Amino acid sequence: NRSDNRLCNLRKITNACNTQNRHDSNRSSIFPGVSKHGKKYASSCSVNGKSKYLGRYNTELEAYHAYVTYLRSVGSTVNTEVEAYKIYTNWLDEQKQSSLL
Repeated sequence: NRSDNRLCNLRKITNACNTQNRHDSNRSSIFPGVSKHGKKYASSCSVNGKSKYLGRYNTELEAYHAYVTYLRSVGSTVNTEVEAYKIYTNWLDEQKQSSLL
């Protein structure tokens, strides 16, 4: 329940993860680190105050995959409790299944 903010209901989380939870209504994507540029999606992130451009991709999920992969490669935390991450893991499972065919 979002309205129950007692300490026993809160979880410890890093500032970086908490920022991933924020949803800006002006964002062009539901995925953190992804924004629409023309017909493609750009992926970027900020680690330790430094911005990193990760490239342009055909789909939001490909761009988010680059974002997640980069954050993990530098040892940063990815918030796995947001809806976007659940969508991503389903997509990743589908990609793995289709590559097995």
